[in-house]
Amino acid sequence: MKRESVFRSDTKDVMSVDYKRAAIFVFIFWTVLIGAAVTWTFFREQEGAYRAALETGRSQIKMYILSRNLGTGHSSVNVPLMDKTQPNQNLKGDEEAGNESPSGPNLTLLHPFNRTPQNNDADTETNGFLAHLTSLNPLNQANIADNWEIQALHKFEAGETEVNTIELIDSVKHLQLMLPLTTESACMSCHQMPGIKQGEFRSGVSITFPLTPYLAIARDHSLGMGVGFGFFWILGVFILVYVVKQLKLRKKERLLAIHELQASHEKYQTLFSQMLDGFAVHELIWDPEGVPSDYRFLSVNPAFERLTGLKAQDVEGKTVLEIIPNTEHFWIATYGQVVLTGEPVFVENYSEGLGKHFKVTAFKSAPNQFVTIFADVTEQKRIEDERLDLEKQLMQSQRLETVGTMVGGVSHELNNVLQSMFLYGGLIQDELPPDSELHKSMQQLLDDAERARDLVNQILTFSRKSEITYESQQIHEIILSALNFTRASLSP
Repeated sequence: MKRESVFRSDTKDVMSVDYKRAAIFVFIFWTVLIGAAVTWTFFREQEGAYRAALETGRSQIKMYILSRNLGTGHSSVNVPLMDKTQPNQNLKGDEEAGNESPSGPNLTLLHPFNRTPQNNDADTETNGFLAHLTSLNPLNQANIADNWEIQALHKFEAGETEVNTIELIDSVKHLQLMLPLTTESACMSCHQMPGIKQGEFRSGVSITFPLTPYLAIARDHSLGMGVGFGFFWILGVFILVYVVKQLKLRKKERLLAIHELQASHEKYQTLFSQMLDGFAVHELIWDPEGVPSDYRFLSVNPAFERLTGLKAQDVEGKTVLEIIPNTEHFWIATYGQVVLTGEPVFVENYSEGLGKHFKVTAFKSAPNQFVTIFADVTEQKRIEDERLDLEKQLMQSQRLETVGTMVGGVSHELNNVLQSMFLYGGLIQDELPPDSELHKSMQQLLDDAERARDLVNQILTFSRKSEITYESQQIHEIILSALNFTRASLSP
């Protein structure tokens, strides 16, 4: 019953595994995982593009400041008036702007620093970088700050060292970056005005440029990574399908194995229950010195109960010495040898505790376990003993018959001798006086001969196996005859 329950439990466990549902869960998890990886990669590439653009903007501003610093180290020069080169009233000496040169064209002072905005304009037209020098109090109207620059300049006053944001300009993402600018000694040559001090924060340089090329690179990288992740996703799906098919095959094989094992168990259980010989599974028990000292009953069949008179519920789980305290050590030692060597044994012996003879086959079934198959041979043993007794009696009878045959022959010879004794003894007695001692002695001799003849006749009767007739006798005559015979035997 326990084994059948195990089979039902195993079958239920195998059938309860829903590989389809598990596969759907794994598929969803795998898809979400790959999707999360793609999303993370996309945002990581976007962030990388933003960092690359930010570094480019910083480099552009640093180049702008470097160009400005290099320009402040040179004096102004007169150059012809053009649309991009107009008089700067803030430059000392530019009040003479518009003077004619000897060659005729109007001239104006151009400080090398003023070439920086012109260079930036050219860079804007070529690469899209728009740099702007601005201040909250600009001296040049061209340097008036817009709203974003005003907020950035206020942040610089609050102590920040950089301001950058991503702005949507004409539906295109642009990076706007601004770094603070301080008044240096070279600046004082052109900006000698009240309130302007060297080293103080006066303005900032902003740069604006489109993020399109950076985002395009990030998009290309993301697309490449997406293709790679897509390949891994497809590979994972193929692996999942393969694993599910293998698991279903294993499930089918396991169910088949369980059914085959169950069928085998049913056959074994039928044999176990219906076999005529007793069957028992035991566990050997050892003493601290490693010597077999007892064994425990694990399972017995109905034939065991019938042959031993012990019930399964009374013996299973208990040791033999608990059930039969006077069990001979021979049995424990024999079974210990089976477990130690793994060699099966066949023994026939008497169990005093059960009062029966058993033929036992024992073999090792598992580590520290053994199985016994036995039959009760008590009745056969009794019949065998009776047969041996009858054989002994027959042999004795045969011996007696041989002796009887031999005695019969001897008795015939003795009768011949006795007949001669009667014949000649009677003739001698007739010649002797009745009252003489010789007559009496001869009479005693004839009486002894008569007893001898009776003894011979008895022997002949026994040896011939003829029917014996019983007659009444005078007991005193038999006693007197025995006394006379004894007296004669004892006479000196």
